[in-house]
Amino acid sequence: MVHLAGSGSVGEKDLEGFQIVAPGRYHAIVQAVDDSFQTSASSLIVDFQILAGTNACEKGKTHREYIAVSESAVKRPVKFALAVDLITPAQLGQDLDVDFVAAFGRQLVIDIEAHSYEKEKDDGSKQTIETSRIAFLGFHRLGSADAEGVPLDPAGLQLLSGGAAATPPAAGNGSGAAPVAQVAAAVAQPVAQPAPAPTPQQAPQQAPAANDWSNI
Repeated sequence: MVHLAGSGSVGEKDLEGFQIVAPGRYHAIVQAVDDSFQTSASSLIVDFQILAGTNACEKGKTHREYIAVSESAVKRPVKFALAVDLITPAQLGQDLDVDFVAAFGRQLVIDIEAHSYEKEKDDGSKQTIETSRIAFLGFHRLGSADAEGVPLDPAGLQLLSGGAAATPPAAGNGSGAAPVAQVAAAVAQPVAQPAPAPTPQQAPQQAPAANDWSNI
């Protein structure tokens, strides 16, 4: 007989390594990034751990999101990159190489909404799966106007103010390297003379500040 300790799982999806997070707005930290495109040919796979939010009972859960990087959906990965300071507003409108693995350990606010889809069973019948997902542009930088009103975790914010930082995995995506994903052009109007910006490796995420990101 094998003793199985309780894991806090609430459904079959939780057994797959991630959990169904109830709809709400959350302060989250990027727990893992897979940009190898081995599991999903056209999407980043990002795990977000909930630190705090409008639904306090969801704290500690992990939400997995697939972020398509196709040209038709380019606004979504760009919004994610902005939210975790991998790029700056001055870089909008340019072709960019973004190292999304560098998002590991960075914090942001995410908007999670209810989602359902139909899955075909072995007997050919349809089964409705109830789950949740991050809204299409539901990634917001800490301290931005879009993140206002969301409860924040003090311990998480302390990490941004010089506390102990998370240590990323050696390979980043399990492939032995950290390849970059090509992000296609412009979400907004191109900036004629963008100010030079440091690379993601040179620009650690800053503590929330009163920046005007209302046009993003």
